[in-house]
Amino acid sequence: MDLVTVAQNLGLGLKRSTVDLHPYSPKWAKAYQLFSQTISSLSKQSIQIEHVGSTALPGSFAKPILDLLLIYEDHQFFHQELLPALLQLGFTAKGEMGIAGREFFTFYDKAQEIDHVHIHAFIRGHEHINRLIVFRDHLLSDEAVKQAYSAFKQRLKTNNTPRKSYPSAKDDFVQRILQQEASHLLHIEIADKTHLALFEPKDYENLFAAVDADRAHLTVFLPWVKETKTAADHLPFIERAWQQYLRDDGWQAKIIYDGKLIGSAGFHGIDWQERTSTIGYWLASAFCGQGIMTQTVAALIRHAFNVWQLASVTIKCEKANRASRAIALRLGFHEESTSDDKYFLYTKYRSS
Repeated sequence: MDLVTVAQNLGLGLKRSTVDLHPYSPKWAKAYQLFSQTISSLSKQSIQIEHVGSTALPGSFAKPILDLLLIYEDHQFFHQELLPALLQLGFTAKGEMGIAGREFFTFYDKAQEIDHVHIHAFIRGHEHINRLIVFRDHLLSDEAVKQAYSAFKQRLKTNNTPRKSYPSAKDDFVQRILQQEASHLLHIEIADKTHLALFEPKDYENLFAAVDADRAHLTVFLPWVKETKTAADHLPFIERAWQQYLRDDGWQAKIIYDGKLIGSAGFHGIDWQERTSTIGYWLASAFCGQGIMTQTVAALIRHAFNVWQLASVTIKCEKANRASRAIALRLGFHEESTSDDKYFLYTKYRSS
C-alpha cells in the first residue's frame, strides 16, 4: 500500500486552497507515529520529530493535515542527505514559505490536489521550534484555552476565511498565548549561572533597577538611559522587543546571572536579503571584567551564523568605549573604515 493511501486511511487529506475542520481523530496520533518513524529511518544522523498543530490536540477541531516539526543538527547534512530523501519519499519542497530559516514540505496525492502532511524543518536553536512546541503544550495543559482556540477556528471557517489568510487570522490568538509563555521561548546558556532570555512585561521593574543603580556608568555610552526616569519608561522598549521577536527581525534578550537581570544583548534588526545584522549590548558595571559579555557576544555570533546563516554581523561602538572595542577584536571582528569621527564599526564574517 502506497504512503498516500496510508495517509488517507488515517484520516488525513484536505483539498488545496480550502479550509475544513474535522473533530479530533485518534488516527492522527497513529499517523504521526508512522510518518515520524518513516522519516527517522531516512536519516543517518539524529533528528527530532514533534507532532505539532491542531491534529496533536485531542478534543479539538483541526484541518486534517498532519503538522510535523523536524529538528536537525547540521545544515550541510540536511541539504545533502535528508532533503533528497524526503523528496524521494514523495514530499514537495516549498522553500521557507515566509519564515526565514524554515524548510517547508508538503505531502500531496499524485495529482497534487490533496494535502496530507506538512513538515516544518528547522536547525536546532531556531526560535520557531519553541514557538510551535510551547503553543502546543500550553493548549494541552489548559482545556479552556484549547476549546477557545478550537471555537475560534470554527468561526474562521464559518466566516469563509480563505486558506491563504487562515494562518495569519490566528496570529493574535497565538501571540497572546506565546507572550504568556515568553520565559520558555528563548533560553541560551552563556556560562555557569548565566543565560539569555526574552524580555517579559514583568521585567520592567528589574530592568529599571539595574539601569538606575548603574546610571553613571551606563549614561556615558547609552543616550537612552537619560530618558528612563521611572520603571514604566522601560515598558515601550519591552513591547518593541516583543514585536521585533514576533516579526522575525532578531531579538533583544535580558542577561540573567544567578536569577538576577544584569544587562541586555541582542540584534538591531536583520537584513534578510543581505543576511546581515548588528549587535548591541550593555552590562552592569559590577559584572564587567569577568568575561560575561565576551561570552554573550560569542553566543550571539554563533546564533547568527549557525542558526540564521547570516553572512556577517557588525558592532558599532564609540571610539572612547575601549571595553566594547576590545570585545569585538577579541572575537575576531574586523575594523571597518568610517567617516564618523565618533564611532568604530567592527564586522565579523561567517567564514572568519
